[in-house]
Amino acid sequence: MMKLLNQADRRGTPRINLYIDGTIKSSETYEPISCIVRNISQTGVTLYVENVDDVPDSFRLHLEHEGFSAECIVVWRSKTQVGVVFESAPNL
Repeated sequence: MMKLLNQADRRGTPRINLYIDGTIKSSETYEPISCIVRNISQTGVTLYVENVDDVPDSFRLHLEHEGFSAECIVVWRSKTQVGVVFESAPNL
């Protein structure tokens, strides 16, 4: 019998729930895009944004107060969120 996996089981690494400001910067966008980091792991983040259509498929995420910056690739989009993976695992 096949076991159905819940969302937590499908994640390769544990996530830390957060609510911190971030900035999306890309050569595709002239202005930085504000976002809120909802959760983070060694492999990626979930971001709340005002308009998911404004977010480019790849970008650099900056968390100014934490001194964090990482290259990201979008893997899913919903109405208010984008899920991204890091191109290389940052030190958290």
